[in-house]
Amino acid sequence: MSFVSRLAFAVLLLAAAATARADTPFQDQEPPAEVAPAALEAYKRGKEALKALRTSAKDFYANADKATTAFEEALQLSTSHSKATPEAQGLFRDLTTFNLAIGYQMTMEFKKAEDLLRQMLVRRANFPAGMTELADVYAWQKKYPEALRWYENALKIDAEFFYANQNRGLIYMKMTDYTRARPDLEKAKAIAGKHLASVSSEDEKKEWTGRQKMLEQMLKLLAQDAKGPNWPTVYKKETPHYIIQTDVSQDVCDYMAEEAENVYKLYVSYFGTPPGTARFPIYIFGKDPDYFGFGGQPNTGGFYNPFVKKLVVRGRPNKADNLIVLYHEGFHQFLDYFIEQPPQWFNEGFGDFFGPLEIKGGAKGFDFKPNPWRLPLIKAAISQNAVKSFPEITMLVKAELYDRKTVGVNYAQAWSMIYFMMMAKPQQNYPYRQILNNYYNALLKGQGAQAAYAASFGRVNVEALEKEWRDFILKL
Repeated sequence: MSFVSRLAFAVLLLAAAATARADTPFQDQEPPAEVAPAALEAYKRGKEALKALRTSAKDFYANADKATTAFEEALQLSTSHSKATPEAQGLFRDLTTFNLAIGYQMTMEFKKAEDLLRQMLVRRANFPAGMTELADVYAWQKKYPEALRWYENALKIDAEFFYANQNRGLIYMKMTDYTRARPDLEKAKAIAGKHLASVSSEDEKKEWTGRQKMLEQMLKLLAQDAKGPNWPTVYKKETPHYIIQTDVSQDVCDYMAEEAENVYKLYVSYFGTPPGTARFPIYIFGKDPDYFGFGGQPNTGGFYNPFVKKLVVRGRPNKADNLIVLYHEGFHQFLDYFIEQPPQWFNEGFGDFFGPLEIKGGAKGFDFKPNPWRLPLIKAAISQNAVKSFPEITMLVKAELYDRKTVGVNYAQAWSMIYFMMMAKPQQNYPYRQILNNYYNALLKGQGAQAAYAASFGRVNVEALEKEWRDFILKL
């Protein structure tokens, strides 16, 4: 992991969606008191659920569901037994719609969020916060041209709107258009500074200080990427799909380039060909101080940074160690071109599935071995009944997966589930791979973790599947 976490993009976009916005008076308004009491009560429940999402990742999807359910109820009740004026009813409808669209983004029900926001923007044509939310909906789905158009619409109305400046800059980063990203991020940082100077409460100061620091990290990352590694000698190899650079040797560069191309063919065979023609950049550092200076952490062998699309490897004398990192982090790099924020168990589970891979004969043969780091831990956890159910593990967001008390077992379980479904029953042509195919196809359609689960695991007897998984893993 780098100093910029893999979830930073999600954190920043959700900050635009889920936090109370000091620069958006609409968001801060209290709902009209004359609206039906039952509608106000439902609205209050929705706001409390959104607040819970801001303060803790625990039960993320459960709280997101609570929020959307409550706001849906508030909309339905808003016109019943109400003495509110049409103006008050309209304000309540739009406040509720706005928050419901935020909830739908969290549950990854993007079509619902898009429809709501478009309807609201017909009623409130000059509403930069709504335009920015709609842009965020498109950004989550990697529909970057549409996202940019709506960020620009918001900025035409309010050039100082913080979130439109910030998020447009982040989208330019994701598009590797760093020339356009920097001015937006610099402007957002300056606007955050103005807000920080104007707010009085400690909570608001904390929020704007955090936003400033995150933007400083983004700008630092851009400067670092523009400069590149500080290597006296650079060895380079370009292949059809990769650009490998290192300070180690040309032999290492050529070897890693060949292995990257071999595993790329395997990724494509399972997940399809990435859109576009850009090649994947990889840096291989021969010296630890240089690796740490480029964002690497002491307890890691490498990382993928989705903001600049770089895979960074901490070069080791043992080739096998380098390949584990290349295959694992390379999968994250590959999948990022398809899905903005894939469910954690799926992303990390497949990373660990590919990590110990042995490629024989130049991509002509693949030997999927059990992950030696994960297998002993998951066998012990299964024996002690210390694992999560499939519905539980598949709904973990990153903060939950990385819970210090359970992170090791969570990783091991994610790997073991992927390994089981990919490798079980070869004599029957690996039937459980279809579950993963259905899950992945749902994600490609823009569906969230819950919908993807329903489209895959939801079609089988999960209790029986879990039992077979346990038996399979214990016999490895």
